[in-house]
Amino acid sequence: MNFKQYVKRHLIFVIFLLVIGYGIVAYIHIVCPEKIGQPHVRGAEFAFAPVYNKDGSTFHAKLGIGYQQGLLVFESVLTLFATLLLYRMMEYFCIFFGIKRIWSYFVDFGAASALARFPMRLLGKYTLDYWYIRVGHGTYDFFDFCIGICVAGVLIWIIPFSVKYLKYKKQHTAGMNFVQKFVWEMKLSLQLLKTSFCPIKTWWEDISIF
Repeated sequence: MNFKQYVKRHLIFVIFLLVIGYGIVAYIHIVCPEKIGQPHVRGAEFAFAPVYNKDGSTFHAKLGIGYQQGLLVFESVLTLFATLLLYRMMEYFCIFFGIKRIWSYFVDFGAASALARFPMRLLGKYTLDYWYIRVGHGTYDFFDFCIGICVAGVLIWIIPFSVKYLKYKKQHTAGMNFVQKFVWEMKLSLQLLKTSFCPIKTWWEDISIF
């Protein structure tokens, strides 16, 4: 699999997630009447109850900020940048340490969420939520769950990454004292961080994909 084919697979998966999320939104706008506030689902543990929330986000609601379009757009741009950075670093670490690169598909969930929210915040005056979960008494949309999947996947990925890193460190620091190990670790960390910012195509030149 070459670089273009690999990128194409990720793009297709992100587009697939966007189609699902926007498809639900289109269905709600066509079928369900507009309703401001919290859903009336007494006693329900889980319900589909569309809510046009004028607070903008759960975070804004808790802080009492309300719908601040400029701030929400800035948050979306920042999230897109952070997602891209996370994707690049995770990809390079997987290649460098020989971890299966299927883990990076979890980041696609986060990318889809960030991409979906950007145009919604540019054009809308509210946030549309539609899944009510009684635990926590909150309403969520499809892309909220995408964020959860992304975070969970990255946290689980840390386990094989840590195992590989510790094994690599043990092999290359045998016989070193504490100070030497610390210096070696700092140099490696800086090298990995620096290389992860290089053009992705260069990663394929020196490191085997599989």
